[in-house]
This record gives sequence, C-alpha cells and structure tokens, in this order.
Amino acid sequence: MSRTCCSPTAGPATCASSTTSCSAPWCSPKAPVIEAEHILFEKQRRAPKPPPALSPVLQQTLQRAERDVILEALRAAHGSRREVAEKLGISPRTLRYKLARIRNAGVEVPAA
Repeated sequence: MSRTCCSPTAGPATCASSTTSCSAPWCSPKAPVIEAEHILFEKQRRAPKPPPALSPVLQQTLQRAERDVILEALRAAHGSRREVAEKLGISPRTLRYKLARIRNAGVEVPAA
C-alpha cells in the first residue's frame, strides 16, 4: 500500500500510484516544474569599483595635508605614537607605515 500525497515533497508519482485521488495543486500531473532559473538568489557582493585616478597635483596636495596633520599631531602628543594613532583613528601599524613614507620623502620626523 502506498501512502497518499499529503505534502509537496511526496510529489505526483506517489499520488499516481495511490488508490485515492489527491486534490493538492502540487500533485497535479500538469503542475509547473520549478527550474533553477525560477529561483532568485541574493545578489553576490562585488568588489567596489576603484576610485577614479587623482590628478598628480591633487594627489600631492592630499599627501601634503596628511603629512601636516600627522606631524602636528606628533608635536601635540610630544612624540607619543600611541596617542597620535588613537587621536587620528588609525592603528599604530598604519601610523608607522605613514611615518616611514614621510621619512622616505625626505621630511624629518620628530623622535618618540
């Protein structure tokens, strides 16, 4: 004795072999079949587009402004790298990286 279809997972094959007829819409032999293209998936995250290239003048201006802010923060914090990193909202490692870049550009960086 086969069981009658009482759920969408049983499908029409079970109902066809059943002695009782099922009136569930998913048991109809003419019921539409759900294909993979019918299922909507969440959009996949894409990498953000890189910002447009800055003009050399604007890039130099931004670098100069960043340098001035960092050096002024160092003076105000009496050379405390930890305090400057906290004040600027960057990690101490990022501050060290930026200070090395400033030194490589030929600017004197105050000692700790």
